[in-house]
Amino acid sequence: MDLDQQLRCLIEQAPQDGTMPRVMEQAIAPVLKTFAGHLKAQEYYVCQSLGGDWLVTTLAHRTDPQRTKTVVYGFETLALAQQSQGVDTNPSLVALAVPVTHLLFKLFSLAAVESVIFSETQGSIEIRRQELQQAIQEKLLGDLGDRPQQTPPSQWA
Repeated sequence: MDLDQQLRCLIEQAPQDGTMPRVMEQAIAPVLKTFAGHLKAQEYYVCQSLGGDWLVTTLAHRTDPQRTKTVVYGFETLALAQQSQGVDTNPSLVALAVPVTHLLFKLFSLAAVESVIFSETQGSIEIRRQELQQAIQEKLLGDLGDRPQQTPPSQWA
């Protein structure tokens, strides 16, 4: 699936409450597409348990081991995933391909994960949840700012 097809799928899967599909289409999808556009692949392999839980890794800061962050790795190839996460030697883990925009959307909504590190053949790219959330919030606020604001009538004299 190309990026537009991936985003269409996410929009169609959004709760059909009248506002969420519109928010997905006008604010979230464009930001996901921008972030995904900086990556090399259309899908990445994510290691997960047989129950479907993603393998979350806690990393310690190099100079201050008390500082940690939680990450999920997305690998450009199955071979990279198997090699880096021990999938080929651990029967309780599998590496499954996940569309890149779906991976970013999940990052946006997972409070327990701070970043996704996209491991590619030519290096790694880290995308932080906070940066993604901020970009989406700015897009939402920008879109709201483009529309005339209606002030409700005052309830006070």
